[in-house]
Amino acid sequence: MWTERAWMGYSLAASIGLIGVALIVEHLRANPLINTRWLGRESSCGSCWSPPRVRILLSEQAFGSLAC
Repeated sequence: MWTERAWMGYSLAASIGLIGVALIVEHLRANPLINTRWLGRESSCGSCWSPPRVRILLSEQAFGSLAC
């Protein structure tokens, strides 16, 4: 099973770190291949919180359902 293999855990931990390093490198480049500058804007941060808010509101069954 995959949880019994130590190298997979190390690979997962390394991949998370390496993705973070890649995002930092791309953010600091003059001509980035991946535009990461929009991630820190207020509008994008607000849109990240919209799905969890909708999920919480719709978990109350009477809120999102139509009254018949």
